[in-house]
Amino acid sequence: MAEGLSILLQPVEALLFRMLPWYDQYMYGPLSVKLSPLVGKIPRYATLNGQQYTVFTANIVSYGRATLVVLAAALLKFQFSLFASLVVFLHDFLDHVDGMVAREQRKKYGQIDDPVLGGFMDAFCDKVSRSVCVSPGCKNRHLT
Repeated sequence: MAEGLSILLQPVEALLFRMLPWYDQYMYGPLSVKLSPLVGKIPRYATLNGQQYTVFTANIVSYGRATLVVLAAALLKFQFSLFASLVVFLHDFLDHVDGMVAREQRKKYGQIDDPVLGGFMDAFCDKVSRSVCVSPGCKNRHLT
């Protein structure tokens, strides 16, 4: 059974890998061109009562993505699949935004954020969101 499924999935996988450059060319590239200047205008710091606080970084965007995973899991748990899908789309959109924020702030401020932590947070959020979305614990469960 698993071998038959594997044979069926090979052409689908091959097609998806061929489509990846198109995604970059027609989706991510134009999105990055349009949004990067806007992201670059968002201030990294805010001053309150003479104290400067960091309010906008790529890692903060990633932390926001992590909270969206919890929201998506709750929506799936209670069978709000459409809303959960929208939250996952927002999560994936913010995945692009955190990369733009990192690049724009690196241009403006230099390398002041830890790239290892940023890369870890980005990958961690991706893995957790995928795990939640395919988790059997979030599918077809009713309150008992």
